[in-house]
Amino acid sequence: MPLLGKQPYELNKTKPKVGGEYFVVRFTNEHFKTYSEYIEALERYRQRIWSCSLTGKANLTYEEALLSEKTALDKGSKFSDLLLPHCLRLIQYQEMNVDDLRDIISEYFSNNYFAGEHVTFKISETKKFTGKVLCRIKDPMITTATDSNGKTPSSSSSSTSSKDKTSKKSKLNSKNLSESESSDSDDSSSSRSSSSSSTSTSSSSSGSSNNNKKKEIKVYKILIDEKTGKTYDVPISDIIRRVPPINKQMIKDTIKLVAKRAKKGYWLVEESLIQKYGVSVPIPHHLRGDSELKRKAEEMENKKDDQEEEQEEVRKRKKSVYPMEDLEIERGVDTDGAVVTRPIASNNFVCSQNVFGDLLMVWFFLNRFEYVIHLSPFSLEDFESALSHPSDTTLLSETHMRLLRMIFSLPIYNQGTPKKTFSAKMLTERNWLPTLKAYFQYETRRLDIEEKRKQEKKKQIEIQNNQMIDLANDLQDDEMKDEKDEEKDDEKDGKGSQQDEDEDISMEDSSDEESESEDDSSEEDLQIVSTDPKLISKSLKKNNYYRLDIEEKIFILSYLCQQSIASDKIRKHIDENEETSNEIRQEKRELVAEERKIKREGEEEKEKEKEKEKKKKASSPPLPLNTEQLDKIQKKEENLEVKLDQYSSRYEALGKDRDYNKYWYWSQLPGRLFIETTNGDWSFYTSRQELEDLMQYLDHRGVRERKLINVIKAKYDNIANSMDSRTLQITNQLNYEQKRSARIKMIYGEKTFMTWENDYE
Repeated sequence: MPLLGKQPYELNKTKPKVGGEYFVVRFTNEHFKTYSEYIEALERYRQRIWSCSLTGKANLTYEEALLSEKTALDKGSKFSDLLLPHCLRLIQYQEMNVDDLRDIISEYFSNNYFAGEHVTFKISETKKFTGKVLCRIKDPMITTATDSNGKTPSSSSSSTSSKDKTSKKSKLNSKNLSESESSDSDDSSSSRSSSSSSTSTSSSSSGSSNNNKKKEIKVYKILIDEKTGKTYDVPISDIIRRVPPINKQMIKDTIKLVAKRAKKGYWLVEESLIQKYGVSVPIPHHLRGDSELKRKAEEMENKKDDQEEEQEEVRKRKKSVYPMEDLEIERGVDTDGAVVTRPIASNNFVCSQNVFGDLLMVWFFLNRFEYVIHLSPFSLEDFESALSHPSDTTLLSETHMRLLRMIFSLPIYNQGTPKKTFSAKMLTERNWLPTLKAYFQYETRRLDIEEKRKQEKKKQIEIQNNQMIDLANDLQDDEMKDEKDEEKDDEKDGKGSQQDEDEDISMEDSSDEESESEDDSSEEDLQIVSTDPKLISKSLKKNNYYRLDIEEKIFILSYLCQQSIASDKIRKHIDENEETSNEIRQEKRELVAEERKIKREGEEEKEKEKEKEKKKKASSPPLPLNTEQLDKIQKKEENLEVKLDQYSSRYEALGKDRDYNKYWYWSQLPGRLFIETTNGDWSFYTSRQELEDLMQYLDHRGVRERKLINVIKAKYDNIANSMDSRTLQITNQLNYEQKRSARIKMIYGEKTFMTWENDYE
């Protein structure tokens, strides 16, 4: 771990809880509960006050120090997974400096081998074998290398060494070893070998020679062939460790990497390594108090964290912050135990629910831009009746003609062949239907040509990119490049001329080609289900316009309106209306500010009069507010709202409920509150009772429904009164129709959409 100065640094030990929110440092995996603590730790790690514990490099950031340690460790040798657990056992809880611990571990590994370790051993001066250590023979009876049958190889002589290397007698803490390892260390330090004949003994030290004692020789059973199971009993003096080579510098680096020194001077191995290799070392008696205090402190911190989290959960339960997400709020239950649902709305339209939105769009467009397209306004009921009528009507024919004239004024229809075929001056009540069919035929062909051009441009771009890549990879001579560029330009010019010739095809040829292709197709009736011009063109060619369903007529008008919006006249009209509406909004803000000022002045005058009354102790009537001036301002505000509604080119919904259903109300369609679902289906409310039920259903605790409630409350009187008046009007109309005789109905039974006339020339 990196050092802070020359001292080890302890990381934050906050344990993350399931479901908790924490700020995590990427390179240390520390978890912080507060953002301030996280920023403080991050700033500390970014300072150049850290040093590498392996190389000694200073003036590093924490992340740079970690990288330096990793690089140093990768460059040097590593302990194998077989030897590292033994090294960890020797390091844990040792109370000595690094150099002494390094020497002890080095001596231990030089005098011990472990099961599963691959070694090289010799049975004579000329013969060497490679094998795997199986186990250590506790009571060796031989000191020469013998095979599994107990026979000494003929070429082998006495394989024991005449002298053993003298080493320092250092006592290892027996508690740092497992049972098997402790027996090995005890045998190597205290036990003595018994006298045996015909074996060569090692030379003893000065102290042991005086006592005439002989040192025991460690013997290991080594497997050289797994198939035959051939083994040798080899003394330790004839064994050489293969890989990795263990040196003191590697041991020292490993100690610094895997362990850190506690404040009391003993070494502690990282818990992750202890858990990974299953190392279990009993705690010494004189250190148990320190470890227990540490464990208790950690338990207390964990308990505090748990208590704080429980308290926070209790606070959240007691005090929920509103408004909140609507879907997170549980709906109430009615008397029957069922969950409260939105009041059922009506959906008796002349068309399907998902097409009514397009019908509204067309009707608003025609009435909003009446001055531009020169079409007198009409009611939604008349428009619905005209669409449902099985024969031609003035309202429907004028609508199509005005929209087609706006489309023919676009630049794409003022040049070349379209200008000859589609002329606004030549359009009349007699030829508007054939012109409509020809328009959709031309529109499909034009869109196909545009699509082909897009595809060709994409192909050209891909070709150019591939050519640029080839040029970057293989540089060519300038002459070759010029020749290829000229050839490519000629090809492009040829393609461009061909495209121009294709575009100049006359409308008659295109219509003949389309008729041939359509005759080959299926003869089933086509139904218009979208605003696709190809589908509309095919349907108009096979079916009579007046036999189309009302939904199909709506799709045709919707497409015409979408194309008319691109006209310069309509765009200019939208910009003018936007400027006018901004002026109206500014005037309205000034009136609102003036109204607030008058109210504030009136309240101040009332307070002054109250203070005067207290001083005089006499009762006098309070001065009334300037109600006349306030009434004038409020009337002006109402007039401005009406004007703003007239000049606004875009309508906004009142709001959304918990299920993201939109609610609409328009002054042009009084008496109905419309609902648009996320699927595009429409419905409406028409009575005051339904409106009250809706207000009771909406929950003010939700974000979306709270906004919707506030908007509906501001317009509640207007909406409710318009619903009442519409209901009364419908009732009176029904009563009046019942009183009329059949003869009067025959005479005056013609409806308003049949008598509609366009006032514009």
